[in-house]
Amino acid sequence: MKGVFTLKIYSLRRRIAERLSNRFNEKRINEIGPDLACLEWLMECGSTEIDASDSAIANEGFKYFRDLRHLEVLKMNFCDYFDDDAIRELALGRPAATLRDIEIVLNPSVSDGAVYWLSRLTALRRAHFYFLPYVSNRQWFIRQLKLALPRSEVILFSRNS
Repeated sequence: MKGVFTLKIYSLRRRIAERLSNRFNEKRINEIGPDLACLEWLMECGSTEIDASDSAIANEGFKYFRDLRHLEVLKMNFCDYFDDDAIRELALGRPAATLRDIEIVLNPSVSDGAVYWLSRLTALRRAHFYFLPYVSNRQWFIRQLKLALPRSEVILFSRNS
């Protein structure tokens, strides 16, 4: 009997999702274009992850993240146009309380100073960094993050590791 009840709840949830979040709106596509319409739809459906790998996001662009209420995962791999000031934008905005996973790979502009702002991402549970050449004191960087965020898994690799 429990299986039937679970199935009915699932069916009800699916119907609600189909009617509220998943309505196809061709008018919206004509108004703002297919890319923005799709992004808007994904956010309405509860998407919480951003993979901005290989993108050209610079410091100024991080201001768009400032008021996001549900950002949980942010991947910025091979995105080398931002620096410590961009991470400051995350730490001073709403993502500081929701971001639980950050990944930055191959960024020559992030330095030791990023620790100050990364340590303010209080929800962080995983921080993965690889090849950040301006992080000169790797042990200190890792230690400071682990002290500030004891429940986080902090990984920092360099090419020589």
